[in-house]
Amino acid sequence: MLREVLRAENVTEATQFKQLREGLWVIPGTDVQAGMIGSGMRMGDIVFTAETVANVPALYQITPASRDAEGFNAYRYFTETPGGLEPPRWAGIVYKLPEFLR
Repeated sequence: MLREVLRAENVTEATQFKQLREGLWVIPGTDVQAGMIGSGMRMGDIVFTAETVANVPALYQITPASRDAEGFNAYRYFTETPGGLEPPRWAGIVYKLPEFLR
C-alpha cells in the first residue's frame, strides 16, 4: 500500500527528503516520514516511522490506485475475504456486507 501511496505522490528514487530534525525526514507534500534508528543492532538504519506505518491504510484509501471506476478496492477485497489470491466464488458476498461485520 505504501508503494501505491508514494507512486500517487510521484515519489521516485530522486525525490529529496526534507529534514525535520536530526534523524527525522519527511517527503515534501506528504505525511510520509522516515527516521534513523538510534540504538541497538540496527543503529543507523533508516526506516519509516511508526506513525507513517500506522497511517498507511488511511493514506492508501485516498489514492486513485486504491479503487477502480466502480469503487472496488482490491487490497481490501484480498484482506477481508477468505482464500488466497483467488478467493472462492461466494467471497464477493462478504465484501458487500457492512464494514462492522467484516
